[in-house]
Amino acid sequence: MRGFMPRRIMLAAALLAGLAHLLILPPFEGFDEPAHWSSLSQIAHDGRIPVYGEDRLDRAVRDYPGPHAYSGTPPFDPPFGVSYRDWTPDAGPRTARPPAAFTPDSAPNWQAQHPPLYYLLMTPVFLASQHLNWVDHFAALRLTSWLMAFAGLVIGVEAACRRLPGITPGLGAVMAAWPFLFPQFFPEMARLGNDALCLLLAALAFRQTLEMEAEGHTMRSGALLGLWLGLGLLTKAFFLPISAGVMAWLGWRWLAEKRQAERLKAMISTALAAGLIGGWFYVWQLAAHGTPTGGDEFIRFAEEGSVLAGLGENFSLSALARGLAAIAGSFAWAGTWSLARPPEILLAGPVLLMGFVLARCLWRARSLPPATLLPLFMAAPMAAGLVYHLMVRIAFTGAGSGTPGWYLHILAPALIVVVAAGWRGSRLIAPALASWSAGLLALGMTLQLSLFSGCADKGPDRRYDLSASDCLIDAAQLSALGRPVLAAVLGLAAAGLALYAAWRACRRPETA
Repeated sequence: MRGFMPRRIMLAAALLAGLAHLLILPPFEGFDEPAHWSSLSQIAHDGRIPVYGEDRLDRAVRDYPGPHAYSGTPPFDPPFGVSYRDWTPDAGPRTARPPAAFTPDSAPNWQAQHPPLYYLLMTPVFLASQHLNWVDHFAALRLTSWLMAFAGLVIGVEAACRRLPGITPGLGAVMAAWPFLFPQFFPEMARLGNDALCLLLAALAFRQTLEMEAEGHTMRSGALLGLWLGLGLLTKAFFLPISAGVMAWLGWRWLAEKRQAERLKAMISTALAAGLIGGWFYVWQLAAHGTPTGGDEFIRFAEEGSVLAGLGENFSLSALARGLAAIAGSFAWAGTWSLARPPEILLAGPVLLMGFVLARCLWRARSLPPATLLPLFMAAPMAAGLVYHLMVRIAFTGAGSGTPGWYLHILAPALIVVVAAGWRGSRLIAPALASWSAGLLALGMTLQLSLFSGCADKGPDRRYDLSASDCLIDAAQLSALGRPVLAAVLGLAAAGLALYAAWRACRRPETA
């Protein structure tokens, strides 16, 4: 591997680790997978895009012959079917196939508010793999999503190394290590869900913006940037704040460069392209539901009252603090759809690491190249959107919960620059916190395997509970729900490559 830079070895490690994760994840255990899969089933079989408030989950979700994820409310038993704890291992998911028709169930499809691009792209994969058993069918779907996300990570790392000054090979390896530094990246991206496509499109927009800054702003380059943002708008509403952040960046650079006409024309072409490609969907959402995002909470408030009125009745500082802590913690590690928790103190490592590099990046902001600050422009509006969603949740329920921080991984291709800028020169704190994150990943995956085995339970405090079990991992149950042997081989290879890349980067960080 003499000819390979540490960052490319680290990227290979991340690729293998993601493959290992998706191979041991039981069907429907990824975030919102029952709804995402139902949307695909409806489009593939009926040829109709789901509409929020009208369409339902596929009955096949209820009839799936394996265990179902734990629920989010006590006593945490699945809403239908049996849990991992109560399921008896058999060949059901490894022999049974998904039905060849869409049959609506009584439960609503809560993900039907999303734009259709991801589902349309995934429909051919769905149709090509529906003859497989449940385990391999989900593996094919998740593999496609993971490759989207991984491609976005590669694009972000390579664009930053090529276009930003001062990125040494050692820092390149640090950027490529994002999934290991913030391990919730794997459960968030190695699953069936449109966030993977969001990450890819965010990476393309990030790269295009860097190239415009380096090579000049033209109407053509602006239109290409608008294409990626517009396709993002057709994937998920998160691209509303992301697009706003990119436009703010372009405006800031236009002012800083004495209002150059070329930059203004590029801004206009970016906005026009993004609006024409993806803006129409949000106009339709506004007309149909009274809110452009189409989210459940926003629709209900549009019908029942204002956020300010709800906050006047339900707001509390404790709920706000709890919600902000939940966003930070779930960015670090939240597991999968069952949402069983490790001890909260274990989440401190990745949270402190992000706080550390962000603080150092902001402290050095005036001395950094302007392009290094682009990730902050992209991330700030999205973070503000998450906080607003939290406020809506508080206004509606009085509880500071239900706003996940794992969505911030969509911006990993840009936020890696913040990590590099804050990591530079740190010989103790950042590496120590990175080691903490790696330990959290190893422990978190062990606990996840124990949960899927039926050995661990989701206890009354939402934490993993092994008190009533005489096993840690049940290989027979894991083999009935996934491909654990292949996953173990890939996982060990990933760990070896990651350690080797880190060793090379630490040995000669400037020239390795």
